[in-house]
Amino acid sequence: MKKLILLIIIALTANFANAQWQQTNGPYGGNINCIASDGTNIFAGTYGNGIWKRALSEMGVEENNFKTNITLYPNPANNKVTIINNNEPAKETTISIFNIQGELILSEKFKEQNAIELDISKFARGIYMLKIQIGNESDSYQIVNKKLVIQNEI
Repeated sequence: MKKLILLIIIALTANFANAQWQQTNGPYGGNINCIASDGTNIFAGTYGNGIWKRALSEMGVEENNFKTNITLYPNPANNKVTIINNNEPAKETTISIFNIQGELILSEKFKEQNAIELDISKFARGIYMLKIQIGNESDSYQIVNKKLVIQNEI
């Protein structure tokens, strides 16, 4: 299970970084239906749109907590999740949640809050990526990416 989660995180990281995938079979485009790895490459299978591969050596996973101290709990979560910025409150914090296909599901802005509680009760069970932007683009800002596992029964 840990390898599967790692592969999903790698795939999402590559998707967010606009990684270049090499087509190995079929036409371009499509949603990813399955992911596999042979230890050297990662393969993304699509329905009717071919199989794509990317060398694992070209990909990286970072939980960039180096200058920020962000806590996300509970994780796995059921109806609510809390995000805590353990640093000084930012003038603005933007929380964006993406599903496994990389689609934006939720984006909300918060002003000068260190603790943010999100209602995730309507989200389907699955693995999501949180993009937490601390500060705004006109000032200096940091982006922290976190994985969130939702266990809701809808």
